[in-house]
Amino acid sequence: MSAITVYNACALNFADVPDLPVSEFREFLIGAVKQGDRLSALFGMPSGNSVRLIAVLARDAAGTLSILSTEVFGSYASITTECMQAHWFEREIAANAPETATQDGRWKPGDAPSQALRWAVEALAKAGTLSIIGVYPPTMEGFPIGMAMNKNLTLNMGNCNHRKYIPHLVELVRTGAVVPSELISQVEHIEDAVDAYRAFDQRQSGWMKVELAPAA
Repeated sequence: MSAITVYNACALNFADVPDLPVSEFREFLIGAVKQGDRLSALFGMPSGNSVRLIAVLARDAAGTLSILSTEVFGSYASITTECMQAHWFEREIAANAPETATQDGRWKPGDAPSQALRWAVEALAKAGTLSIIGVYPPTMEGFPIGMAMNKNLTLNMGNCNHRKYIPHLVELVRTGAVVPSELISQVEHIEDAVDAYRAFDQRQSGWMKVELAPAA
């Protein structure tokens, strides 16, 4: 099996992802893109003295994702030469490689957040508004500012302004308009935090909001 295919938003055991020789990985990825698949992600994970390179191919019409991987020791031949969709992913991988960005002598894997931002900027019409959600650390520096400026985009982003909303939320709780405890779907002991996070990450049914109760 060259790749494992799942429907979008479905959980997958990482151990089930096929590990191919580099040549087969490259051949499958390039062939799939030529047949109409979209390279949704290409990133690396440190694995001892090597890096496990992982590719995610999206088939949008079917709503499926195909995942495959290969183990890389040192460098590998660029995929961009035959698949332009790999260009920005490989630029990010190269920027985080130990030769260009060391961190305690270890390879820093890129998870392609800058690629998602680039797609967002590219997708917007001129004079549009880009609102960025999620959490980006101060070390995140990859953003196509030149492209955004030339398209005259408005950017909205930032951490939640908690102080602005807390007084109103407290008043809603005081009057009984909102009962926060009703939002809690699971109560787990704090010793079981790891298993609780795992269940939440796997999007198991009923896991919406979790309370970790301290030990008695």
